Amino acid sequence: MLYLDNYYVLSIVLSEVLKAAHWAITFVMVLKNPGIVSSARMTVMPDVNQKDRFRRANSCEPCKIISTKTEHCDRCDVCFEEVDHHCPWMNKCVAKGNLKEFYIFLGLTFGSLFYALGISLSKASL
Repeated sequence: MLYLDNYYVLSIVLSEVLKAAHWAITFVMVLKNPGIVSSARMTVMPDVNQKDRFRRANSCEPCKIISTKTEHCDRCDVCFEEVDHHCPWMNKCVAKGNLKEFYIFLGLTFGSLFYALGISLSKASL
């Protein structure tokens, strides 16, 4: 019985560490600047050549930005550099500035899910 109690304590500690890491990365992801590109900083980004400027570059009238790497989000009403998507749960875009934290968040979420599934299956077999 002592053997099972040690694993029970270990599972409680591991679940609390996963929960704390999950909350910490969530706060970092929500509070971090996702990569907003402002028109005060630049009007034409350096990745756009004059020859093919109108062929492959995105131009944003509200933000006054011309670039191949930016995209305007209608919900946030700003341009982001290398935007991935607009997250409705955070009410914020996931872009170049917080993409690494988003992937860590996904990894922790699925890791916690599989951990909880493993614990449930191991308790069901006892």
